[in-house]
Amino acid sequence: MGKIRSIEIRTTCKVCGKKLTGNKRTYCSIKCRNKVYYKRKGGAEYQREYLYRKRDKNTDGLIKCELCGRFYKFLAPHLRQIHEVDIFDYKKEYGIDRGRGLITDEIKKIKRAYVKETYPEIIQNNLIKNGVKTRYTKGDTRAGNYERSEETKKQLKNLYKTTKNYKQKYETKK
Repeated sequence: MGKIRSIEIRTTCKVCGKKLTGNKRTYCSIKCRNKVYYKRKGGAEYQREYLYRKRDKNTDGLIKCELCGRFYKFLAPHLRQIHEVDIFDYKKEYGIDRGRGLITDEIKKIKRAYVKETYPEIIQNNLIKNGVKTRYTKGDTRAGNYERSEETKKQLKNLYKTTKNYKQKYETKK
């Protein structure tokens, strides 16, 4: 027969000393249990490594925040509320194209469905009536005054090459 072990019956948490409730036998919470568990595994360094490994895994198609490393369905509100960062500055800093959304396909579908439902009302009120103040006119200095990201520059170079090749191939035959 094996060694007989005695069961310790506790009324308080082994870590913090709070009173145990319900069917808890040793620790009052997961936080207290993890303190002991991570000490056995190697302390704070182990915990940090574990959290970084866990944080970098993205299996759901979410978008990663480059500032904190967490994943989100819609990154723009997180950047504004938590990090207090302007979205255009964030995109410029990390080389993301200005036109690319910081949003998952799932949220895109929801927003697209909403726009389809409310499209006539939005077009009539916002763009036709209220849009007069913000429309660009010919020679307007506000249009196109921003620095393009590397991704946009590559796309524009590629577009230029394809249009140049098209012109050389087809317009010279006429």
